[in-house]
This record gives sequence, C-alpha cells and structure tokens, in this order.
Amino acid sequence: MGNLFTATSPLGQIITCSEHRWENHIVAGHPSMRNKINLVIDAIENPSSIWESKTHPETRDVYFSHKSSDGAYTKVVIEGESVVSAWRQPEVKGNIGELKYVKV
Repeated sequence: MGNLFTATSPLGQIITCSEHRWENHIVAGHPSMRNKINLVIDAIENPSSIWESKTHPETRDVYFSHKSSDGAYTKVVIEGESVVSAWRQPEVKGNIGELKYVKV
C-alpha cells in the first residue's frame, strides 16, 4: 500500500497519509471519517490553528480546521511528516500544548 494523499501545511511541511494508516487506524477507530479525506487535507493545508502535542511536543503537532456548518472541527494529529490520526470534534481541545500557528 502506498500513500493515499500528500498535503502541504502553512508551515511548509509536506505531510502524507498512507492507505494503511487511513483504513486500519483512522477509519477503523473513527468510522465517520470514511468519506472525509477532503476534510483532513483541508485541515492540513488550511488549518485555523496548529498546536504542539502536550504529550509529544518535540515530534507531534495537532491541526484543527475551521468550525464547519455542523458545529465540528476536524482534528488531525501529525507526527514528523505523517498523519497519525484524524477525527471530528466540537471544540479545539484535547492534548494540546503551545500554539504554533493561527490563521488570521
């Protein structure tokens, strides 16, 4: 299996998501994400904010999309140059440390 997608963050980082990670972790753990690849790509390329991970500040970042019409954000966890996980949630919270980026 290869990469499902590649996206570039506003920090200039090229981030990939493998087909294996998408199917066996993201969709397996968060079935509502199955047809939401576009939301994950948008959260990486056009995030409303990027935070350091509170538990892995040196290796992980947490991206949040803009709140959508359904009242949810897309949260994407990045480690190095790879997507670790992604899901939808109602607030910007959960294992976030220092703010690294905010869209003006």
